[in-house]
Amino acid sequence: MEVIKKVEDLEKFKDYENKFLKFEKSVKFEIDIILDIGWSITAGESIEAGWSIKADGSIEAGGFIKAGESIEAGWSIKADGSIEAGGFIKAGGFIEADEFIKAGWSIKAGGSINAGGSIKAGGFITAGESIEAGGFIKAGGFITAGRSIGAGESIEAGGYIKAGGYIEAGGFIKAGGSIEADESINTGWSIKAGGSINAGGSIEAGGFIKADGFIFSFRFSISAKSISTQRLPFWRNFYANMPPMQKWRNQILSGLCWNELRKLPTKAEAQEICLWDGWHWIIRGQLECFFGLKKTFKPEIPI
Repeated sequence: MEVIKKVEDLEKFKDYENKFLKFEKSVKFEIDIILDIGWSITAGESIEAGWSIKADGSIEAGGFIKAGESIEAGWSIKADGSIEAGGFIKAGGFIEADEFIKAGWSIKAGGSINAGGSIKAGGFITAGESIEAGGFIKAGGFITAGRSIGAGESIEAGGYIKAGGYIEAGGFIKAGGSIEADESINTGWSIKAGGSINAGGSIEAGGFIKADGFIFSFRFSISAKSISTQRLPFWRNFYANMPPMQKWRNQILSGLCWNELRKLPTKAEAQEICLWDGWHWIIRGQLECFFGLKKTFKPEIPI
């Protein structure tokens, strides 16, 4: 292993023609590494630093990449082993590891984030393209991807989860905030959100679905063992103009908060509202939860 204790030690490893700081085997930096514009770092084995590693180009290792503080590249970060930082991990392009990716703070990529193992951050995880993990994905903050989010195990965020494509997990999906996908949301286990769950495609769960907000699929396709929500999808005008709710039209449109609106009908009136045959079952079930008639409801075609 090469040990770099001062800037002058780097000189013999510089490939000026290709702008590479190149190590045949492993390297350990005992100083902060900040490379000039266009320069990259490559090592046949591992790259390790007690502090930060920053390259305007790429950072690539045949083994692991590890830093006590941050790892940052203008282009890509790639490791045949794991990528781990006590602070943040950031790349203008993709971040890829054959094993796990872990950061004490955030993980951010202009391209994709891909790990053979798990992806974990104390803060947020965000990618301009997709996020894929063979294991779990977990963030203390939000998780966002311009395309899809996929995990062989669970996906969990302290904040919201949002994807421009699908969200898919072999385990559970859980968010402190909302869960939103332009395409489908799919898990073999449960889905739980502190906010709402919204998908452009179908929503499928092998277990229960629970949202402190509402749930909606623009394909009107939701399957689960049970569903529980606290709020209603759509806007006020939608409900104000529905025949069974005409009696409370003015109150609905007045801006009265939803917690007060749910108290307006008597139990018998609420039951009558929900029995109207014009509701789609996805809306009827959420009305039943909204008015406190049921704690959960089952899809018309349960799994």
